[in-house]
Amino acid sequence: MDTIAKALIEQTRLLEEAEDPLDLDSVATILEGLAEALESATPEEVDVLRQTLEELMQAERKAARPRARVIEYYRTFLPNVGILK
Repeated sequence: MDTIAKALIEQTRLLEEAEDPLDLDSVATILEGLAEALESATPEEVDVLRQTLEELMQAERKAARPRARVIEYYRTFLPNVGILK
């Protein structure tokens, strides 16, 4: 779990330090860094990510007003960050 924890902590830190966290270039750089860090996740860490994403999708589907774009984000998260092709 160290890879995931470190990636999230480091990228969150960068967001906190950003002068304008809504600047699209800064956000893109941070997300690319997160994706790069997650590429080295172990199979166990990927399983945890997959399980967590499934839990988030299930919770969103059960919501009073499920948001399709949020479900799609969770569904495509792993391939979008380069973990699964």
